[in-house]
Amino acid sequence: MSNLIYAIVLNWNNAPDTIECIESLKKTGSIDFKILCVDNGSEDKSCGKIREAHPDIEFLETGANLGYAGGNNAGIKYAMEKGAGYFWILNNDTVADANALKPMIESLKGDSTAGAAGSVIMRYDNKHIIWFAGGIYDRKRGYTSHYLENRSIEEVKPATVPEKFDFVSGASFVVTRKAIEKTGYLDSGLFLFYEEIDYCFRLNKAGFKYLMCPGSIVYHKVSASLGDDSPLKLYYYTRNRLYISKKYFPRYFTLVLLWCIRWPLLPSFVKKRKRIPYVLAAFRDFFAGRRGALNERKKT
Repeated sequence: MSNLIYAIVLNWNNAPDTIECIESLKKTGSIDFKILCVDNGSEDKSCGKIREAHPDIEFLETGANLGYAGGNNAGIKYAMEKGAGYFWILNNDTVADANALKPMIESLKGDSTAGAAGSVIMRYDNKHIIWFAGGIYDRKRGYTSHYLENRSIEEVKPATVPEKFDFVSGASFVVTRKAIEKTGYLDSGLFLFYEEIDYCFRLNKAGFKYLMCPGSIVYHKVSASLGDDSPLKLYYYTRNRLYISKKYFPRYFTLVLLWCIRWPLLPSFVKKRKRIPYVLAAFRDFFAGRRGALNERKKT
């Protein structure tokens, strides 16, 4: 397998974060790799700003917003045509530590059964606080949580990662060409959220391991793209939560469905009425088998 590595950074209407992310990648000097910025149909002229700030990297424009999976798939396909053997998928709202890449590549080269390796993710706004050190999927609720989330790095051993975990973070992980050729690309039908969970489950089914690399540190601006209170985020989260449960753990689907129904009935939720049409749209589209991007005109 080729040793060529591509770092793929997906931009959508967010030049400042993307520029800062790419700047951090250029300081990752312990291992050679190429940087590809994929512009995912931005409408704010951010692509031109990024080109001006970083004229020495490679660019790809999708021409439309293909979502997290679709945009990254476009980047992976581009890099595969260039002969890459490793693909570092990195959120544009992250800043990489100078040694972030090397531990992941070394782990993958040291284990022929591994198809992907992920970083430990720290909060950008408080770089001592862990945001992700391994993902946990609750099969009975369809809910995800992060190992050691909100714990101070000083409280735990730097090398601490769980022995068993369900997924790596989509904010920073490396996947091998071998894994992609056997498992396929990210599921573009999800569009946003749960893509890395789906991919890790598919890797496992195909016989690949996915690893956590405590020596790989990346700092994440949590929810920089949509915000914590975004109704659109709620739509994708609810729809895809149901989809993943039905696809991989159908025996628990009824329980997950009940949790998804109960959630919008909470008083704290009902007060924010703008959310309600998006939740209803999530249920409607899931049961209708509609995937991909939400058609805003049909959310009610």
